[in-house]
Amino acid sequence: MLPAILTAFLFAGSGICGQRAAVGLGPLKANALRLLLATLALGCLAGWTGPVDLTTGTAQRLFYSGVVGFGVGDVALFLAYPRLGARLTLLLYLCSAPLFGTIGDIWLVGTFLTRQQALMGVVILCGVAVALSAGLRLPPALRGAGHASAVRWGVLSALLAGCGQGFGAALSRLAQAEAVHEGLVITGIGQAFLRVLPGMGFAMLTWYFSMKLPTWLGARKGEDEQKFIRGANKVRKWTVWLWLFAAASCGPIGGVSCFQWALGELRSGVVLSITATTPLLVMPLSYWLEQDRPGWRGVLGAVIAVAGVIGMVVAA
Repeated sequence: MLPAILTAFLFAGSGICGQRAAVGLGPLKANALRLLLATLALGCLAGWTGPVDLTTGTAQRLFYSGVVGFGVGDVALFLAYPRLGARLTLLLYLCSAPLFGTIGDIWLVGTFLTRQQALMGVVILCGVAVALSAGLRLPPALRGAGHASAVRWGVLSALLAGCGQGFGAALSRLAQAEAVHEGLVITGIGQAFLRVLPGMGFAMLTWYFSMKLPTWLGARKGEDEQKFIRGANKVRKWTVWLWLFAAASCGPIGGVSCFQWALGELRSGVVLSITATTPLLVMPLSYWLEQDRPGWRGVLGAVIAVAGVIGMVVAA
């Protein structure tokens, strides 16, 4: 459970830092550059901790996991932000990921949650829903019948992001099973590198096409991307790179390494249910940096979610 809980804390830090990086650089550009930094750092760390064989069946399955999770999932997540706003996007994304992860485990790995773990997972997700419902409002620019199409695409993008996260986790577990079959021992850092590498390539291509074909992506370049962070403070140009480096360190580097570590010990549904508490962990950081008060429903949801995490620890 320790690596899963560490993942939630690191992802919370990555969310705060990534949001500020997106203010100065734009979401797709910030996403692509943070994955580039993560790929370089994880490549050096993986080479230092031990050789990584790119020709094995395990590596190929981790590649697929990276394309689905980091590639499709992260790009869809960043495309949902300007259409729905951060809170609604995170609610749909993180609450749907455990469901897709469980489906992926059943389909690909053949493992099931116990009744107690499934119940505690539902409790965690209910707590997240209660907490985020306190601020569940669309940005002013997205309200009204004229923006109904954009909202629909935003919902689909957020659910696609959850699907990518969930099935990416299940594919990682499938890769770990293949590693046992091949007699390989790959560290969490090595697995994170093998996942981030193809995800970075996918994100770079998406960023390139977003500059060349913004209409095809359904977003007005540089305009809608800034509207979902109306309450954020302005980011100075010289600090945006610090936020970007911090986002890469907390997310793809540290967070995903712990995430892969957790998937080696727990089922995808358990890990993803615990990481679903990430928006709750963001609350004190948002209050400190953005003066965003969660309200009583936010506090109640946090208590319910933490109780669910404790129950899942006992049931594991």
